[in-house]
Amino acid sequence: MVTQIIANSNPWEIARVTGADRHDSRAALEKLGFKILDKAGYLFYSVEPPNGWTMSSMNVFWTAIRDERGVVQGEQYFDNESSNREAFINLD
Repeated sequence: MVTQIIANSNPWEIARVTGADRHDSRAALEKLGFKILDKAGYLFYSVEPPNGWTMSSMNVFWTAIRDERGVVQGEQYFDNESSNREAFINLD
């Protein structure tokens, strides 16, 4: 499954745009404590997550991002199967 690859990526790959407004996600990620390492293609940033954070597959398209307490802080969508590849993140 593609989300398994995203959920297990090292370094993490997080979508470069947010879901609702399609703005660049960089500032929001940095505010949460992520360190942006580089761009990973046109859809993702390579990031270093805050200590203790985890990422796990929810289903074939969605990945949950949890803080050190296990609280979901965001959900990432990635569709690599369609002709129009898409990725975005919803941050709480």
